[in-house]
Amino acid sequence: MNHPTLEQLDRWRRGDVTEDEVLAIGRHLAACSECTALSAEQLGLDDAANAMLDDIEQSAEEPRRVWPLLLAAAVVIAVVAPILLRKESPPPRQMSHPPRIVVRLDPWSKLVERVRQGEAIGEPDVLRSVRAEGDVLRGTASAEQTFAPSGVVVKSTRPAFRWPAAKGAMSQVQVFDRDVEVADSGVLRGSQWRPEHDLERGTTYTWTVRVERDGVATILPASPSPVARFRVLDAATLADLDAAEQEHPDDHLLLGIVNAREGLIAEAKEHLRQVNSPGDVDVARRITRDIDSWSR
Repeated sequence: MNHPTLEQLDRWRRGDVTEDEVLAIGRHLAACSECTALSAEQLGLDDAANAMLDDIEQSAEEPRRVWPLLLAAAVVIAVVAPILLRKESPPPRQMSHPPRIVVRLDPWSKLVERVRQGEAIGEPDVLRSVRAEGDVLRGTASAEQTFAPSGVVVKSTRPAFRWPAAKGAMSQVQVFDRDVEVADSGVLRGSQWRPEHDLERGTTYTWTVRVERDGVATILPASPSPVARFRVLDAATLADLDAAEQEHPDDHLLLGIVNAREGLIAEAKEHLRQVNSPGDVDVARRITRDIDSWSR
């Protein structure tokens, strides 16, 4: 690549570039003594690793922004810093296996610590957006009153639909993206159904069900009940949650918190129910009460 400008080098130092740019500029600095000297003089790249780690710490609440910073810091530490140090130090002795520097950051640790210290988890905006005025979390009453999903975020692209219907009734579910029908169950016997095709991630849907028995048909949810609306979790958030589960499979407090923050009520409560550490049981109960308050 051409010599990067001072502005590009500064954005690279701050991690405000793509992953491809991080690697390209890092390789250029490793090979170009002129740009290395300019960076050291104008930007203090010999202190850049510490500066970037500070940036990462400030960005820990936004895991999707951490990784470009993390990658840039790793390049500075592992590639650029040794070049700068060689200007002031004698050549190191040859080593058959040079040490590898690994930079790791847990973007969720500070969030969990703040919650442990009493910070409440506020109702996510996404939940407010899928609930009509006066709506409550359905599915918490008796089985006969269950109507779901409604007023929630769902993880699956083929969620299970459930509704109240008398024995022997015929039902038909229709799912809409705004005013466009995207799924139709056809006529069913029973009161539950799962779509045959995936719904789109990051999309909000509404749905109705026509229930008919003894020649009398009813459209649910019936007035004055609010419209049944739900959202399918977007792909980027799903990737973040999957990363948390892979790195902390047994930390149910952490997983309960991150699921609650994304509006995944059922998943959050299930993780919080499994918290058994003496110091965290009361914290899990408090978070569960916060979640329950969102539906009132």
